[in-house]
Amino acid sequence: MMLFVQVRPNYRTAVTIPERFWGRFRDIISDFIDQSSAPPAVTDKPAESKAAVEEEVSADAAAAASPAAPSGN
Repeated sequence: MMLFVQVRPNYRTAVTIPERFWGRFRDIISDFIDQSSAPPAVTDKPAESKAAVEEEVSADAAAAASPAAPSGN
């Protein structure tokens, strides 16, 4: 068994990985490292500004918070 433990002053979390899954765990970590060390992908569209993203998120939140229209059944 492989045990990963994160200890903080007010809590503790742990993840246990059985030996039979070590190979799969290794593959997942390897893929993660490869993806995080790869250069970012180039896209054709320009990056959105932070203000535009925040505006879109707040509009979505407002739409979700508004009450639903009553059904006519």
